[in-house]
Amino acid sequence: MHNLDRRNFLKGALATGVLGAAGVLGGCAAGGQDKPAAANEDANVPADGASAPSYEIAETKDVDVVVVGSGNAGMAAAVEAASLGAKTLLLEKEAILGGNGNHTYGPSGFDTKYSKAAGVEYDYREAVVEDQRMFNYIPNIRYYIDMAEASSDNIDWVAEHGVPISSVVDNYKGGNPTMHYWGEDGGTIDPVRGRVGSGTVYIAGMQATAESLGVEILTSTPAVDIVMDGADVVGVVAQDSKGNYIQVNAKAVMLGTGGICASEELMTKVGRADSVVSPYTFSPGTTGDGYTLSMKAGAFDMLGSVGFIEQPAFAEMGLAEQKAREQKLDSSYSPNRNDEHPVWNILKMGKCIWVNEEGERFADESAAKPEGGIAGWATGAIMSQRKSFAIIDKAIQDMLGQDCMDLMLSANEFNTKFQADTLEDLAKAMDIDYTTLKATIDRYNEVCAAGEDVDFGKYADGLVPIGEGPYFATQLGVSPLCSIGGVRVNRQMQAADVNWNPIKGLYVIGVDSFPFYTQMYYFQLPGSAVAYELHSGLVAARHAAENLL
Repeated sequence: MHNLDRRNFLKGALATGVLGAAGVLGGCAAGGQDKPAAANEDANVPADGASAPSYEIAETKDVDVVVVGSGNAGMAAAVEAASLGAKTLLLEKEAILGGNGNHTYGPSGFDTKYSKAAGVEYDYREAVVEDQRMFNYIPNIRYYIDMAEASSDNIDWVAEHGVPISSVVDNYKGGNPTMHYWGEDGGTIDPVRGRVGSGTVYIAGMQATAESLGVEILTSTPAVDIVMDGADVVGVVAQDSKGNYIQVNAKAVMLGTGGICASEELMTKVGRADSVVSPYTFSPGTTGDGYTLSMKAGAFDMLGSVGFIEQPAFAEMGLAEQKAREQKLDSSYSPNRNDEHPVWNILKMGKCIWVNEEGERFADESAAKPEGGIAGWATGAIMSQRKSFAIIDKAIQDMLGQDCMDLMLSANEFNTKFQADTLEDLAKAMDIDYTTLKATIDRYNEVCAAGEDVDFGKYADGLVPIGEGPYFATQLGVSPLCSIGGVRVNRQMQAADVNWNPIKGLYVIGVDSFPFYTQMYYFQLPGSAVAYELHSGLVAARHAAENLL
């Protein structure tokens, strides 16, 4: 990397309209985009002789803070930075604001005025003890405590900045009673789940406040590279919808781009290569831009311990749900929109048998029960196998109902669904050894008859034997909703290198950093992902205002 004198570098860049290669790290655009066209690659060559891209700069902006990504964290950071007097620019890759923030319901909160009014008492320290053990003491639990202790003030801050908060406080899906919801009482409600709360309320409220504070917001304008002055981050290069490059000079760069789930390359890197088995259906903008830019700036790579908010799924379920949407079927047809859909009798309640490609049972099929946050256990079990399948008989099919079976059968472009009148024919269709499969089912039926699963510990109500055919099998997969982590940060949300040295000028917020759920998101504190997103954005804005502006 070639270090430049920042004053002369910026002066030259402004004069020529070209951002030279030596001032920009990296050889490709963030998030798997095509490499930007190099305008003058020979004009600026780093000291080590390596080539790097140059950009024809159509416009230059000088700001105090540039926030990349307009989700929950980015919106909080932009509003707070502007509230503290910073000239702030917010860049959003997509045409609409919010990203995955639009799909959230609200944050965790502890000892808030809302929980007190609802008569809810819960001490987050109970979760601290459990989570340390759950995650083998790997995460720095201080981040967790920081978030929890600030949660009441953070929720008040949201309400004071234009976002209504419901009086409802509950346990969301069976966790602890920490969940607070966006929206007025009796207002926005998820019509299928019957819950209050919608992330669109938060995003709209934050947008209105940001605009009133003078935040400049550019949509369809991703950050494609990072600008360095020595070891310090001093801005980004963005590209608008017309392909023009914008140089943004900033004292603080805040990356909150929503994770890696829409990046085939990065998802493959963490073992989720098969989009058929592991479909992603949320914001297409979450292509790992925050991670990619942070790596270019020298941040320590935490992708190896990245976690996911995800749930078990049937292979090709995303295709089936897409067909349902195209046919304009009621949203209750889609399991991802309806927690009560009968499909969950298999995927979470375990009323079936799961076998791997060898025909052997490999886990408690009800690992996702209770739903309150343990869905990650089921997805972990599924991901531990090369292939895995759920098998049901005629009685279970009748229990699920024809609509559910139609859903499961509606997409089979990749040979993931199988039907047969006999187990032997089913095994042949699945390319599984029949003798092994039959022995596995015989053993499973024995534990069902005994009412106790001494092999894997499934709860008694889930022990439904496999009886008469016809039989149905579907390959299992996972549905990732959001990734968690990837970039090391300190408690001030500054990106940090391998030795924990902060990278001046660079903050990584939201799920791009999210340091205390490794491998999976644990729902025992419902809303803790959103709580961290809010907290990280506010902490970053305040630290930058105090130390860099």
